[in-house]
Amino acid sequence: MAIADIVDSSSTMKTMDTRTLRLKASVSAKADGIYRFIGSTAAVDRVGEVVEQNWDLENYKRNPVILYGHDQGGLPIGKAVNVAVENGALTFDVKFVPAEIYPFAGTVEAMYRDGFLNAVSVGFIPTDVDGNTIKKAELLELSAVPVPANHEALMQRGARK
Repeated sequence: MAIADIVDSSSTMKTMDTRTLRLKASVSAKADGIYRFIGSTAAVDRVGEVVEQNWDLENYKRNPVILYGHDQGGLPIGKAVNVAVENGALTFDVKFVPAEIYPFAGTVEAMYRDGFLNAVSVGFIPTDVDGNTIKKAELLELSAVPVPANHEALMQRGARK
């Protein structure tokens, strides 16, 4: 499925193309249980696409969900307590749902903390596309994923606090 199959001439969403979900991942754990992720940069991903860091964050900030594997039907595993474009990257500060409330979320947090998970991926709707370049997009969600579309989507261990 190509980007053009998602966005018609009136920029209406038809389906969400999971191939265009991407991450630029680094993560650092803060003392207060907040983890820092880089969710996206403008690097070329595994399917040859580039996402310029021109994000519409308005709707996402009203419902800042963190999912597992882009499962929009499942419960969130956390929430973004801060999201912004900083230094050319889409960044997230994430707080996971406590394990006593949702054990799966606690497992995912432990897997990040201990280095078994390293990546995240953004789910979005492209709203302005030029060839293989997504010039503008609306952010829908951030997901914990084992394998991101972007080959640079690995935790930067030196960045952990």
